[in-house]
Amino acid sequence: MTKQLGLATKELLANTGCTGRIAIVLRAWDDYEYTERRLAWLRALISEVSLQRAGRYQVFFLVNVKNSDVHLEDDAAYEQAMLEFVPEEFHDMAIPFNERTLKAWYPLVQEHGAQDQMYQALQIFSRKFKQFDYIWQLEMDLRFTSHVHDTLESAATFARAQRRRNLWERNGRFYIPHLHGNSYENFSTVVDAEIGDTGVWGPVFTSDFISQEQHPPSRNKWNWGVGEDADLISLMPMIDPMGTNWVYEDDVHGFADGLVTPRRVAIVSVTRSSRRLLQLVDEAQRERGQWLVSEATLETFALLHGLKAVTVPHPIFFAKEMSAEELDAEINKGPPHSKAGGEMPSILYSKQGWLPGPWWEASYWFTGNGAENVWKAYLDGQRLPPMLLHPVKEK
Repeated sequence: MTKQLGLATKELLANTGCTGRIAIVLRAWDDYEYTERRLAWLRALISEVSLQRAGRYQVFFLVNVKNSDVHLEDDAAYEQAMLEFVPEEFHDMAIPFNERTLKAWYPLVQEHGAQDQMYQALQIFSRKFKQFDYIWQLEMDLRFTSHVHDTLESAATFARAQRRRNLWERNGRFYIPHLHGNSYENFSTVVDAEIGDTGVWGPVFTSDFISQEQHPPSRNKWNWGVGEDADLISLMPMIDPMGTNWVYEDDVHGFADGLVTPRRVAIVSVTRSSRRLLQLVDEAQRERGQWLVSEATLETFALLHGLKAVTVPHPIFFAKEMSAEELDAEINKGPPHSKAGGEMPSILYSKQGWLPGPWWEASYWFTGNGAENVWKAYLDGQRLPPMLLHPVKEK
């Protein structure tokens, strides 16, 4: 994976491409068990996205080889890893890598494991495959109850339609349709009334950091961002980690302002990112040793560079019976700019451990069994709206 990656970052950033092509990257471990049921799901996913729009989407597997002593830069070792860890039908789509690969590329970063640096392999991928303007990162334990291509396209369309005014403040809270007449526009109006003209507008300042987008328009341009593709799409709120007591709240490295560096974090690293954003992160990690843990990486760099980032709402099932008002009080109790955050939100794993809340039985979170229960009900014939379910560990 490292042999073809010699281009300079500035050259890559200048070559923005604008091909309209999108990669879907599935993140797999070398010991992933490709059972018949899992293979059926993967074949369906690949078919649904590959047969649309004359190849606009292309699917890849990034396969994490746990043995860091394997020299994947050697052709024989690379081919052996492919034969050993990837089903033959996916060989043309798979790219093995290991921490040795990442350490060679990012020597100024102290962590290279998947838990802390989920995006380093994707950053390298974006350098090698310059033909893709955007990259969806999906996990092997993610499931859809709807057509995959249509769902991803709907997310991109929603993000493209969002105006920048108070976008980060909308991103920072859960949209609960029942409280807003099933209208996201009504939700936006509520946020605008609450925030006014005090929300994030353009890049957020931090010391010794040069932002990509330094000159936002005047604040009276209310429709700024409408029709603009998002550099980052997240499927969970992007919240301010400061004051949350999140276990990784203090993991900020290489930034001049240290722990007071403005940041955002979104749980579950299922995202769509632009090549531009990935290369900005690549440059910061490789040349300046600036890094955060996975869930805060793309979100923070988008914030500091003034790039368009959008949280796309989607249905989440909670096993605990609550009214919309009770749910809102449970998951939106933070400050106005980060309602889904605040002090010790149950969505995060805290420095003291797990917190009480509804998430263990939720259909979309980073752990728990809620997603698996919903998926089983779906396979048994229960009719469901279009949903994303995570994690589903079925074999």
